[in-house]
Amino acid sequence: MKKVMILAAAAALVLAGCSKNEITENPGRVPESIPIGFSNYVPRSTDTKANSNYVAEGSALPTGTNGHFGVYAWAVSTTSTTPWTAGPFFGASTPGVPGFMSNVDVTFGGNEAGTEGTANTYSPTRYWPAGDTPDGLSFIAYYPYNATSPLGNGSFGAKTFTVAAAAADQIDFMVSNVVADQWYGHTNSSNSHAGTVDLTFHHLLTKVRFYFVTDNSDENTTVTLTNARLQGIYKTNTLTTGYTAGASANSGTTALDWSSSASDADSFDVTINGTTPSSSNVVLSTTATACANGDVFLMVPQTIAASQQKITLTWTVTTSDVTTTNVKTIDLYDITAGGTHIDWEKNKQVSYTITIGPKPIRFTATVDGWDTETTGSLTVN
Repeated sequence: MKKVMILAAAAALVLAGCSKNEITENPGRVPESIPIGFSNYVPRSTDTKANSNYVAEGSALPTGTNGHFGVYAWAVSTTSTTPWTAGPFFGASTPGVPGFMSNVDVTFGGNEAGTEGTANTYSPTRYWPAGDTPDGLSFIAYYPYNATSPLGNGSFGAKTFTVAAAAADQIDFMVSNVVADQWYGHTNSSNSHAGTVDLTFHHLLTKVRFYFVTDNSDENTTVTLTNARLQGIYKTNTLTTGYTAGASANSGTTALDWSSSASDADSFDVTINGTTPSSSNVVLSTTATACANGDVFLMVPQTIAASQQKITLTWTVTTSDVTTTNVKTIDLYDITAGGTHIDWEKNKQVSYTITIGPKPIRFTATVDGWDTETTGSLTVN
């Protein structure tokens, strides 16, 4: 499937200041009077999920109740022989816990780029270290915020992530790029910072949608989908670091990636307009069914393998008051794009359109044209 990148204007987030406070988890640090602010955008367009856990739309995070993301920040030092990018977070034998900010709940208030507003808040406010001290900061964030963060306490080893059982409850799990080694107003630093940390969030899951259609157009025949269920779908995968200190490959990507093997196979009901066909049968037409936002699956990335991931369909065909029931299990591996099976990769959108029901015998008719005219002539006296 072709990936489509949609770039949109960044939605800025500048956090409201409050009274200056000591940062007790970093003793000896001298706070500057400049609050740490954040701006963010999502480099791929997102749809609106009916569920409250997934409401990111366009390239900005949502506002209000659902516009929360979690932030981690580490202190770094220009005098250290093991800077943050090579030490506490990535690759250290004893990963460190972020002492400066650890899963801080930040509320995005919808402010336009370059503006300030009290709706963008977190508490207690953190301040940049004094300009020419040796101390700087490094950041990473995720969405949506949860008190039990999928990133744990930030001391990264392997972290597992499991999707919810129902499509409507699955979240659009995103993690930002790493903003490493930032010093506010540091005269000797190439990473001297103006105060607002720019975070770019990346979708880590695969968006999967199903559409159903029938070829039947006979008004005396009705095709009804009565059940659609996915089987053998892996619901768990492990987050690992994809970040190498100083590598150009880090630019524009998140610091995290998935392991090569997903696990924990399970079944999932496909819903249409928020209900399963078994509870509210769906009469199919020659126009594909809609896929409401609550019907969209957000799955952990996984390889689609032969005889592993399947969908079982049950449908009825009614003709002249006679109804027959049909059941078929389809290998997702056999549903191809351009002859190639479709793996579920992070940040990828996959749509399956499945045609169900009897294949009508249809006729076309053409008339073979007359052969070239042969003309004869005769003269009579």
